[in-house]
Amino acid sequence: KKKRRFESNRPRWFIPGVLYTDVVDRSTCAFSTGARPGVHPSFIIMASHSATQKLASLATQARKVADPLYARLRAETVKSYEQMMAANKEYVVADAVAADKLAKQWFYTKMSQIPGGIKTSAAELGVLKGKLGGWKELSAQEMGVLVAFGAELFAWFSIGEIVGRGGSITGYDI
Repeated sequence: KKKRRFESNRPRWFIPGVLYTDVVDRSTCAFSTGARPGVHPSFIIMASHSATQKLASLATQARKVADPLYARLRAETVKSYEQMMAANKEYVVADAVAADKLAKQWFYTKMSQIPGGIKTSAAELGVLKGKLGGWKELSAQEMGVLVAFGAELFAWFSIGEIVGRGGSITGYDI
């Protein structure tokens, strides 16, 4: 009988990951299930049980190696944590009410610094306008610094665009 292209030599009850070997002579045993002659379905259970035992043995060996390492790392980590906390105990807020206020205090402290940042930025912008307004009087060194800054700015912009496109240098995928 000629086999069809999609038919396989493996039995219908094939389980991936189980090693199949014949335990019975092929000539003496054939099953009506269409399975490969010579291999009884109960062998799968034995092979699977054997594989499970090997896996359990491997896991036990791995645990014997990993447990002492874990215990040592845990002890060192706990010791390091305790030393860090002891060295910085003055910064720990023990009062729960005060601890709840910390996030709001940090936020509003940063918000209160915005007007000062705006004033500083306006002053720096004025200096930049003054320098660029008289660009003909800039020294070669100052001009080189401005060109290098512009090139770096353009490079970071280009890198951001490439990353935003998913690593494509040529363009967006539409």
